[in-house]
Amino acid sequence: MSDRPVVCNIMGFSFIFSVQITTLVNHKDHGRRSDRAKKAIIEIGKVVAAAVERFVRVGEQIAVENEDVASEMREACEEAKNSGQAILNLTSSANDSNGEEFVKGADKNGMVRAARSLLSAVTRVLIIADSVVVKRLLKAVKKVKDCYSLSMNIHSYGSSICRLALHKVAVLIKLDKL
Repeated sequence: MSDRPVVCNIMGFSFIFSVQITTLVNHKDHGRRSDRAKKAIIEIGKVVAAAVERFVRVGEQIAVENEDVASEMREACEEAKNSGQAILNLTSSANDSNGEEFVKGADKNGMVRAARSLLSAVTRVLIIADSVVVKRLLKAVKKVKDCYSLSMNIHSYGSSICRLALHKVAVLIKLDKL
């Protein structure tokens, strides 16, 4: 897996995630909801859960490829997965005793807590992913510095050989052996 798609996928997720979570948190918490509103809340909960799953897969792939951050990344991914599941549970539907469908636990406080937890976990995953990218950039910078130093040494060595050869020619000219 290349670095760039992971970063792009993660950044795209955070934008979509923020719009969907804002919609869920800002839904009206009073009175009876229309069927259309109930369906929208349920659908957004499913979409958020699916987006979290995709996001977690990317984070887990980063963990596989980078053993130095694997345990921390897996922990953050697990937290994100649990938070996404909590949002799905809060937005899923059930039937009440009268057989009427309602959104189970879509209370605003619970949704805010779940959203904050998810935001925290996603932030941790993004920070860990950023640290991986920074480490790779630092490795690349070191390679460039090493190559530059090597080329300067070769240049310096080449100049020394040229000076030595010129000196040898000058000595031979003085001795009139050339």
